[in-house]
Amino acid sequence: MSRLFQRTAYSAGRIRRAEVIRGPTGSLPRSRSAPALAAVLSTLGLTAVVYGQVVEPVVIAPTWTEYVDALGVLEARSADADAVATALFRVQNEIGRRRPSSRNRPPCDDEGLASLAPRAEVLGVALRDRLQAARAQARRVDRLAAAPTVAPLVDGRTGHRRAVVTDRVTSSTDMYLEAVAWHEGQVADFIRRCNPPLALAEGLAVPGPSGLDPNPDGERPRVAVIALQGGRICPAGAVTSGVAITDGQACYGDEDCSCEPAVVLPAAVLGPSEGQAPEPSPIASAGSAK
Repeated sequence: MSRLFQRTAYSAGRIRRAEVIRGPTGSLPRSRSAPALAAVLSTLGLTAVVYGQVVEPVVIAPTWTEYVDALGVLEARSADADAVATALFRVQNEIGRRRPSSRNRPPCDDEGLASLAPRAEVLGVALRDRLQAARAQARRVDRLAAAPTVAPLVDGRTGHRRAVVTDRVTSSTDMYLEAVAWHEGQVADFIRRCNPPLALAEGLAVPGPSGLDPNPDGERPRVAVIALQGGRICPAGAVTSGVAITDGQACYGDEDCSCEPAVVLPAAVLGPSEGQAPEPSPIASAGSAK
């Protein structure tokens, strides 16, 4: 008998001698060998039963393909969080430009702050949610990378990809915490006092000839925009309200997405009263993104 089947038989024997838990669902074995047996069975392509529940092989013994796919999801979630962070930091930079001093409380009829403050609020929540999703995916990638069926296959290239994206998520989380503290000191009071509504607005561009960010890596651009409720951000057509990640071309349309996409910049607010996105207008005096 091979060592593999000897190990299977030995683990099965230990499970049979394990303590039994009695409950409303019947008698279930409790033993540390249950996951081990499931792992062995999964390598044989068999389904295991652990603690009374069916466990598919993919749960116990992840494959290399599943690890690479999970790493790709992590990179995409991190890139989406970066897009939202870019929009948020541009809004905060513009607020800071308009408020060189935080000693004086701005009046509620300040149209510039009334447009920027609610965008900062919405983008802050969106960044928090996307970073939470990225951090959860990072933990999943860590578990997959440590799995016995994956760890021996991790090469330098995928290991580097994982390290880079993990560091980026950690750095983005730190910047988010700084943004929250800044928002509380510079924006929250204005929102509490004035309760400005979210309204249609153009996006914000860093200084430059075109107002658009360079894209040296050749990746598709990710631009975060805000949608008012009542339609869809097209051409993707997925978001009816909240923050959407676009490729720099978008419009606000109906369910058929019959609108014509136009160039959008970070933190633009698209809404139902416009057939297409507002024309971007670079703000030459705005500070660069943090």
